[in-house]
Amino acid sequence: MLCLILKIQDALYALPSDQVDHIFPCPYIEDKKLNYHGELIDVIDLAVILKFRKVSHYNINTPFIIIKAEKKFGLLVDELVTVDTAEELGASKNPIFLGELRWQDKKIELLNATEVFARGKHDNR
Repeated sequence: MLCLILKIQDALYALPSDQVDHIFPCPYIEDKKLNYHGELIDVIDLAVILKFRKVSHYNINTPFIIIKAEKKFGLLVDELVTVDTAEELGASKNPIFLGELRWQDKKIELLNATEVFARGKHDNR
């Protein structure tokens, strides 16, 4: 499976590459929203959703990913590692993950973009 490998603090995660619309440095964000080509989209900090920190922390160097899921949204991550293939190992019991992958002899979780968005919307209230 072709994935975007990303890092939150020291932990690695993966996103299916077919869910990635665009990647660029963090733009100006106001009230956790972004005007993306005339469409107002929600912005979600993955580190907050995964409980690595309580408050969103980003700057112009923070990677920003536009995700195409049921609803398009922006995702802030600490670091983009690479785009690479990973071996699927099986399903996950946690709904925020689609399953587990093996990448370069490491086991990493495959993110469920729909569930990330749902949790992000809940945290953005």
